[in-house]
Amino acid sequence: MKDLVIIGTRGFGRSILEFIKDIREIQGASRMGYIIKGFLDQTDDYKDLLTGHKIIGTPEEYIPDKNELFFCAIGACSYKEKIYQRYKDFGSDFITIRHPSAVIGNNVNLGEGSSVCPNVTLPCDINISDMVAIDMNACVGHDTTIGNFSTVSPGVTICGNVTIEENVFIGAGATIVSDIVLGAGSIIGAGAVVIKDVPPKCIVVGNPGRIIKSS
Repeated sequence: MKDLVIIGTRGFGRSILEFIKDIREIQGASRMGYIIKGFLDQTDDYKDLLTGHKIIGTPEEYIPDKNELFFCAIGACSYKEKIYQRYKDFGSDFITIRHPSAVIGNNVNLGEGSSVCPNVTLPCDINISDMVAIDMNACVGHDTTIGNFSTVSPGVTICGNVTIEENVFIGAGATIVSDIVLGAGSIIGAGAVVIKDVPPKCIVVGNPGRIIKSS
């Protein structure tokens, strides 16, 4: 049995804690292969909300050991990448979390350290790369690819045959229509409706989506 360390104590980190409880109830603790050792964060503001678990260090200074697994519960794409690289340099592994209520169909690949939260739909032929967060009630269409370190917020709809490059953040309730590309490092605002390709490092808001900032 390995020790799991969760990186981040804010809303996503505490939500992941609840999702792990749901998984344990269905699978049983012995089949999970890990127990929660504690959290890492730069702040102790949320220490009283961790249901008995403790903050055992900061992400930038903690030294992992070989019996530990990690999950990065932070939505900021560039920070996720930084944390991932640091811990991979130590040889650490990140777990992938699939909530039991998620619908995951045929030929769906989930990369290392990714999360599929409650009521997510991934129907078929989808590639989710490493360290991708797909939050509650999101739907990702067929033949879609999501690049490393990206974040898909709650209630997002991504239609079929969409390419999302690395480090893309999609805000809550946004809609991405079929057959387009979201360039690396782009940010899609909450509720935006994206109907055409987005170049790298652009910010898109509104319905229809318009670029308000570019690299």
